[in-house]
This record gives sequence, C-alpha cells and structure tokens, in this order.
Amino acid sequence: MGLRLRISLLLCCASLISFGQYDNIASQIPDSLYEHANAMVAFSGTEVEVYSTTSLKLKVHKVITVYNQQGVDQATFALMYDKFRKPSNIKISTYGLLKKNEKKVKQNELIDAALGDGFSIYNDDRIKYYKPVVDGFPFTIDYSYDIDFVGYTALPSWNPVPDFNVSVLYSSYSIEFSQDHEIRYKLLNNCGQPNSSVFNGKKKSTWVLANYKALKPEPYSPEIEYLAPKVLIGCNQFGYDGYPGDFSTWNSFGKWAADLLVNRQELPVESQAKIFALLKGVESPKEKAVILYQYLQEHMRYVSIQLGIGGFQPFSAAEVDKWGYGDCKALSNYYVTLLKLAGIKGIYALTTASNNKDGFHKDFPANIYFNHAIVCIPFENDTTWVECTNNYYPFGYMGGRVAGQPALLVTDSGGFLTKVPQLSGDKNNEFRKLNIQLNEEGNAQMKLQTSYFGEQLNAGLLQYTKSKTEQIKSIYTNLELKELELISHEYQYHKGSNPCVSMMATLQSQSLAQLSGDRMFIPIQLLDNPFSAPELIESRRFPVKQNWSYYDCDTIFVGLPKGFTVEMLPKPVRSSTEFGDYELSVTANQQEVIIIRSTRVRAGTHPAETYATLRDHLLKIHKSAKQKLVLRKAS
Repeated sequence: MGLRLRISLLLCCASLISFGQYDNIASQIPDSLYEHANAMVAFSGTEVEVYSTTSLKLKVHKVITVYNQQGVDQATFALMYDKFRKPSNIKISTYGLLKKNEKKVKQNELIDAALGDGFSIYNDDRIKYYKPVVDGFPFTIDYSYDIDFVGYTALPSWNPVPDFNVSVLYSSYSIEFSQDHEIRYKLLNNCGQPNSSVFNGKKKSTWVLANYKALKPEPYSPEIEYLAPKVLIGCNQFGYDGYPGDFSTWNSFGKWAADLLVNRQELPVESQAKIFALLKGVESPKEKAVILYQYLQEHMRYVSIQLGIGGFQPFSAAEVDKWGYGDCKALSNYYVTLLKLAGIKGIYALTTASNNKDGFHKDFPANIYFNHAIVCIPFENDTTWVECTNNYYPFGYMGGRVAGQPALLVTDSGGFLTKVPQLSGDKNNEFRKLNIQLNEEGNAQMKLQTSYFGEQLNAGLLQYTKSKTEQIKSIYTNLELKELELISHEYQYHKGSNPCVSMMATLQSQSLAQLSGDRMFIPIQLLDNPFSAPELIESRRFPVKQNWSYYDCDTIFVGLPKGFTVEMLPKPVRSSTEFGDYELSVTANQQEVIIIRSTRVRAGTHPAETYATLRDHLLKIHKSAKQKLVLRKAS
C-alpha cells in the first residue's frame, strides 16, 4: 500500500484525540489490513452510559476509509430515532487522500424522513441519512453523534466488523452502569473478555478489537455475524413507555409481554353475537378454530403498526374488530380473543420471521430476537400453530421463515420457550412436469405443470396472488428457453390436507432444438437449475452452511418428431452426499424420451474441509445439465 495512503489513515487516527484514551493507536498500519479490504474501520468508538432502568446515553464516533466502489456502502451514515431515542451533536465530515478536499456536512444536507418499510401505516420511527458523493478513491467519512434514550428494552450490542471485506484498525465498546444495575453480556465468535473496573460506585466494561483482517466471503459460508467477534449486551430490569419489566429469564420476559395484553381481549356484544352465530351447531374444537381462522382471513388484513409501545403491544381486539386491520401482534391477539369466545385456549406467542435459524441463544434472554407474533393452540391430541397475517395460508400452515424458529409462549404464568414445528425436507416440494411435442423443424408445443407443497407452498402463493403480468414474468424466468411464447396459463390453489398451488401453462418455442444435417440436438436443461459451479478454494476457512431442506423433482416428456429416432441419450448421473442427493435418469421408447431430475437438499452446517465434497457434488449437477438428447432422422 502506498505511503500517501498510510499517512492519510494515520492522520485519521491522529484526529481522534477527543477520545483521549486512544493515544496509543499503532503508528504503522499492518499490510495485512489492506488484504481483501474494500473498506477499513480506521476508528470506531461506542460508549454507553446507563443512568437508570429507563434512561441511558449512547455516544458513537466512527472513521471509515473506502478503497473502491465495492466498499462505498460502508460510508453511509444512517441514524434511526423516535420519541424514545433523541439524537444530538451530529457531526459528519468527508475527505480524500491526505485529508484533502475536506467537507463538513451541514445538518440541512442530511435526509430526515419517516422510516417507511413499505407496509407500515403507523410508524413513528425516523431516519437521518447521508451518503457521500464519491469522486475518487480512497476517501474517508468521519462522523459522531449522541443518542439519549428515555426508555429502552434492550442495550446496544457490539458488532465491530460490519461486513465481509472490511478490516478494522481499532474499535472499542464501553458500557458504564451503577453497581446496583444488573448488566449481562454474551461473547460470540472468539470475542475476548472485557477490561472491567469500578470507580465512584460505577462499573465499566470495555472491549477492544484492533488490527483485524478483512474476512473474504466464501460460497456457502455463514453470514458475517456468525463469524466475526460480537458481544450481546442484556439488561435485567428496564422500563419502556410506562411498562417496567425484567428480562433476566424467559419466564419474566413472558410476564412483561403478558402485561401488554391485559384488557385487550374483549369484543363488543354485537361482534360476540356474530361469532356465536357463526359457530352455531359446531361441536369440534378444531372445526371451530378453522371457521374462526377463515373469518379472520376474510375480514381482516395485515398492516404494520410501530408507534411507541405499539411496537411491542398489540392494538386491542375491539379496535381490530372495528377497523378491520392490524399488525402481527394485533391479529394474533384478535384470533386468541375469538378462540376464547369459542371456549378454546389459544396462546399468544412471540417468534422470529427470518431465513436464518441460527441467531438465537437460549441461555441469553433479551429483547433482540423476536420480530413476529403467532398463535399456538394446544388441542387435546395435537398442537396447532397459526399464522394470522396471511389471508391465503391454510389453517396450521407455517411459512419457511417462521417454521423451525424459537417461540416464547406468553401466558399469565410467564413465558415458556419452545420451538415452532418444521416440516421435514421431503415434504417441502416443487414438482414440475413438462410435456414437449417436437416437429421436424425442431419447433415445440409444450404443456407445463408446476406444483408447490410444504414450505415451498409460500412460493406458489406469491405467484398465485400476483397480477397476470407478474405471473407471466415469473413463468418466463423459470424456463431456460429461447424464442419462447406463452399461449395461456392458470393458477389453482388446493387447500386440502396436503395444500398445494399448481400452475398450468401452454407454451410454444420456435427453436427448442438445433438441427445439424439429419440430427436434432435437444438441451435437457429446459427448466431453470438453481445450482451453479462454485469456485475452487484451496484452503477453506469457514464452515459450509445450507439454510433449508427440500426435495424437488422435474419430469420432462419429449415426444419424438415424425421420422426421428433416438441416437444418443444423456448419461444418467447419481450423487449422494451429506449435503443432499441428485439423480438424473433418462429412458426412451418409440414415442418419447422421459427425463427425470430429482434433487434433495439437506440443511445443516458442516466443517470447512467438507467444501470439496459439496463442490464436487454441485459440479456433477452443473455438468449433467449441459448434456443434450440427440435424435436422428431415419434414412
């Protein structure tokens, strides 16, 4: 790395004397910090001072140098706030090499806007935002701010490494609190112990990370938050918007959540009468629950509510009944209220909607995990979990982002930790059948049927509920054919004991096969293949991770054109590993060729040294898809 850039970074460090304890920052930046780095955290200082169970101050100062276009996002300043988080002392400056072209950003240059998420109609979250104009590399952004919290349910965690390809010269986090205030922490990913002290009746813990090399991402690796050092900070006693609580155990967490439901599960007399009439003559508790779920889906819609304690507390059942909408908390609480009217026990439950299922720590109760609410119904012979925000899900269906996640049952006796059931991979399916009739010119008439089951049902429902235009785009995306024309299509939703969304389409292609003399070449990769050949990594560093399990099967029937016979069939392929199974089989008779491709993927995390096995498995799949069926015209 050039001397001028080194001097520039040292100037960044030298400007940090306001954080006086950092005078000993290294006078020479190791070459290793530039390797694989799109950006460098030259300095990051986070200070948290806890005044009471309802009040704290957060002070942040960061200096980040960006080396190339891939690192530009690291220079974005984004500060979220609301009536409980009041920002002040915001200072931002940017400069180029050797601190040239320094620009001090004025407050009126910040974008200050409501933090719209695309679906919240009530949301008091706001954001102050600034993204520098880039006119060359390297450049540096230096910003600092304070936030005064006047109520909180969680304490700021420490994530010193923001992303892959970002190195850290120096980062620190300190938290100061009175001796009678209980603060907990959990160290993750080889994070070191803090330097702790006591002075004037206050405790202080400080973590430091220095000279941390940028992590280069690897295919099928865990996310950065599961690889880089990290500290979770938890509080026991707290207060938020007039609701004090205790997060020292999951049971006490549940008691706080239960207090938020008090006096919120009553309906007007007229609405009660409507429900009783709806259930008249129905004896089975499960049948009643199904009827009430259908009523919920037909009469209520989902919107997000994020106002004050409303971010944690649902609107009352009476308000939902009146307005006809609510967020996940409000709709779940409303459904529990309907069940109670029917004499059925329903339990309000907090959980997580996420593609990742590894970020939960059972031994560390804190309000940092849950972002969703559902309902658990403990029937006499089985327990059913219900998603209340989707107007199309069948009763008892959990989408893949919620299935398998931890859940906290909220009861009058407190919280009880459990897990949302998850289907086995063999029940999460996408089955496709493609019937092709070729003519002598290689043109084709085709009929396609795609069926979605299990956790993949949600993918089908997303298509089922789209506009016709969006459905057509999706169909074209899922076919790897040139000069393809969609003649007609239809989606059907079957809600039975094994719910399924099916799509039927009629298509034609003017160039499905290639002609060469008296031969016809037909690609077998007619339906999209989600697998690509991953790069070769000689010394794999990170574990190998697959997030979810499923079983898919494609069946292609190729009707032979008049006067043609099979000259060469694609070779069968079979591969079986701990990551999954793949099989390609091809058979033929006088009328048609049948190609069957089945893929089984198993979720799990495996040692780094197994990557070669995964790569070999995926290469076999990738190569098998390149084969062609060869027909020859009879002489």
